[in-house]
Amino acid sequence: MNLVIDEGNTLCKCAWFEDGQLLRQELLGKDKVFSQKFWQDIDADNILLSTVKRTREEFFEWLGTTKKEVLFLDYRSKLPITLKYKTPQTLGNDRIAGAVAANAQFPGQNVLVIDAGTCITYDFVSEENAFLGGGISPGIHLRFKALHNYTARLPLVQHIPEKTPLVGRSTEESMLSGVINGVKAEVHALIEQYRNNYQGLKVIISGGDALLFETNPKNNIFAQPNLVLHGLNKILSHNAPL
Repeated sequence: MNLVIDEGNTLCKCAWFEDGQLLRQELLGKDKVFSQKFWQDIDADNILLSTVKRTREEFFEWLGTTKKEVLFLDYRSKLPITLKYKTPQTLGNDRIAGAVAANAQFPGQNVLVIDAGTCITYDFVSEENAFLGGGISPGIHLRFKALHNYTARLPLVQHIPEKTPLVGRSTEESMLSGVINGVKAEVHALIEQYRNNYQGLKVIISGGDALLFETNPKNNIFAQPNLVLHGLNKILSHNAPL
């Protein structure tokens, strides 16, 4: 059994896999995950940690007393794809994992991964199974916060309705129209640009705001929940046994 732990800024996603299948996942506080008891009780053959906060040296110094073997993910880890990013040391683990999962789903094909979260990331994996790079732009909620924080009177929009008006008839509706419709236009325009440059392009959309975007397998646009977790598991399996 594989266990992957994705440590974010405040919480950890833990997911258990068997033969590539996601068996269960839990969202846990760091005080629980980074406790001696949690690590001593782990029932997994292989373990991977992906973190946005800890260095390799800090983690293994802490881990030393547990006598556990753990794969610590960073740009130097052995991957099933080739990284051709100019600055791999600055590349987020979530982008690496998403690219690996996309390539596993569509090996030997051009794939664009769009992760609609705090930021919207665009990551491209070529038909040569190489991660080339992509783009980063502010996510939906960052855009609303920027409008509120950097103007005198615009409110903070926190609720996003199921349908967004094209013509906003109030200030809040106008903000919704500008941000939501603007993001959708951005995403669809970039997809078309990639399609014009790369034949047979597959598109995978994931992330917390993925439901705002239409997916249609007939147009080679697919929704993929838990994309990062599946990518982390692929990386762990690629390195097992540790």
